[in-house]
Amino acid sequence: MHQQSKRIDKLFPENEKLRKENKKLQAMLKNQIESKSLEEVIGGEAVPCAHEEAFRLFFENAPDGVVVVNEQGLYIDTNSATERITGYSKEELIGMHVSEIIVPEEREAAMQHFRTVLTSGKADGEYRFRHKNGDIRHWSVKAVKIAENRFLGFLSDISKLKRYAMQLENKIAENKKNEEALQVSETRFRLILENMPILLNAFDEKGNFIVWNKACEQSTGYSADEIIGNPKAMELLYPDPKNRQNVIQMSDDPQANQNTFELTTKSGRKRTITWFDTYHYFDIPGWASWGLGLDITERIQAEQELIKAKERAEESDRLKTAFINNISHEIRTPLNSILGFGQFLAEPGLQQQERIENYQYLEKSSQRLLQTITDIMDVSLITAQSIIANKESIEIIPFMNDLLIKTRKIVSAKNILVNLEAPNSDNDLILQSDKELLTKIFDHLISNAVKFTEEGRIKLGFQLNQDKINFFVKDTGKGIAPGKQSMIFEAFAQEDISATRGYEGSGLGLTIAKGFINLLGGNIWLESETGKGSTFYFSLPYVTGQQHTITETASDAKARDIKNLLILIAEDDDANYKYTQTVLQMAGYSSLHAQNGAEALEMCGKYQEISLVLMDIKMPVMNGLEATKKIKQIRPGLPVIAVTAHAQTGDEQKMIAAGCNGYMAKPVSVKKLLNTINMHVISNS
Repeated sequence: MHQQSKRIDKLFPENEKLRKENKKLQAMLKNQIESKSLEEVIGGEAVPCAHEEAFRLFFENAPDGVVVVNEQGLYIDTNSATERITGYSKEELIGMHVSEIIVPEEREAAMQHFRTVLTSGKADGEYRFRHKNGDIRHWSVKAVKIAENRFLGFLSDISKLKRYAMQLENKIAENKKNEEALQVSETRFRLILENMPILLNAFDEKGNFIVWNKACEQSTGYSADEIIGNPKAMELLYPDPKNRQNVIQMSDDPQANQNTFELTTKSGRKRTITWFDTYHYFDIPGWASWGLGLDITERIQAEQELIKAKERAEESDRLKTAFINNISHEIRTPLNSILGFGQFLAEPGLQQQERIENYQYLEKSSQRLLQTITDIMDVSLITAQSIIANKESIEIIPFMNDLLIKTRKIVSAKNILVNLEAPNSDNDLILQSDKELLTKIFDHLISNAVKFTEEGRIKLGFQLNQDKINFFVKDTGKGIAPGKQSMIFEAFAQEDISATRGYEGSGLGLTIAKGFINLLGGNIWLESETGKGSTFYFSLPYVTGQQHTITETASDAKARDIKNLLILIAEDDDANYKYTQTVLQMAGYSSLHAQNGAEALEMCGKYQEISLVLMDIKMPVMNGLEATKKIKQIRPGLPVIAVTAHAQTGDEQKMIAAGCNGYMAKPVSVKKLLNTINMHVISNS
């Protein structure tokens, strides 16, 4: 910076007499500041006229705001620039506290700034203030102590950098006309050069830097000593020869007064600078060319991020639209079949074989619709983070064998082989995890493999790896393109979202699987090659546990006489009640009907012969869970089975916790309804 100051000195013509007079005047000013109060320095009679005039000339003509503040933080003098920056007149500012026009949330910081000046003699900071017209602006404040109870502050409105730069040029042009203001102009210019927040550099006739301010140092990492006078400086900043030559040519073009270049910092990073070559309009002696620069790197990056965000949002909207269209298809298609074949079943004179076929179509469509609704609910629960894992002991080999059997049934109509790959072990392999969630994970992965594999092989398996167990589902299907693999687990995203993709399903299976795996403390990944197939892996913590042997009720256990069995149906929907009542009647059971939880509670107390309650959960007056809790208080041994449309993952545990002895999710098949009743009747007898 010392080297830079020497070059700034060359801006001003030699005038030995004037400089000697200025030095004498400066010495007098310094002496007066050190020995007199500010009132005396500014306007006291003891101050020489030349001194007072020089100080006042500096004070009034400084391009930045200059204020004098006492030890209480009150303005006692301001210059015209301060009036321009704040919008307040000098008379309004005198006596005002320094924090008064600072925005409320930054006043404490401003007061800390003032306390620092009181204790250390100087401080600087940046704050937001409210202009008199109501605008919120920013200023930088540099304050110094000039007497025991007087402080000088420099205020820069950094909200208008470009206008500020132009004011600087005009001020320099005006100062050239007045040699008497030479010293004041030089001091002011040096202050601005060193502290202005915009970049400023200048070249001599040979093309070497002679000015390199602090803002240039901060943006590039190169100090003034490394740049000023260094003939290789341009090579440091613009290492590419072609780019460097372009910079030089553009800088010399008088028609291109604004240019944006990318330079290389000392650390090797790229920064984008917009330069305003103002020397075409205003010439400074000793400077062949000079310009003001604005570092717009962060702004460019922000703009690029906005563009990317816009593209991501547009892509997200496109995917969501395609997803919604697909969901609409997956709901309306089976619903159309359900309504259509339901009407066919009601036709008189229908042959038995036709009735069976129509029912099969209806059942298949119902299962498809139910799966779509279940997928949507599972995604909602995962997003809301409202699922709680219920750990239990799982025998891995039997569990995988069950999956193998189920998968072979699913692919029975296709030319696909299914096998199981598992490590040899003499010990029972038992995993502590949530069996329901683990089953759903495999269901989605297997469904995905079956869907995209027309022929070949599907392999299920697992491997033990210290404290983790790695499961996998491998297929020889169509595979997934590399560009689609990173987004295949995201909601609303599928490899093929076109209307002609030809596959059933909501497209949420992999999203649900990933959500459940994360909930269980694991992670999922895939390996895939287009045309050769895919392998989905997922790992879970291998936490072992003791196997709990469950003694099942003997198949020949004697049930109580069903002719004397009375079942209470708590159901507010007439159609659901009629269905359940018909099933019970066909099985030989007697039944009562309660239309809400309050009636169910009353009837359980009134009819002691009630042997079991089928309890709907969502009912008026009193819901099923509340009714169950109250029934258990008066008849603890009475079995209560939840029969509910609350079929979300984790709902069964909530029902059991409320006191229910069992749980059935609607829709309930005849077989499941009767098996559940018989199981609880036998166990209760």
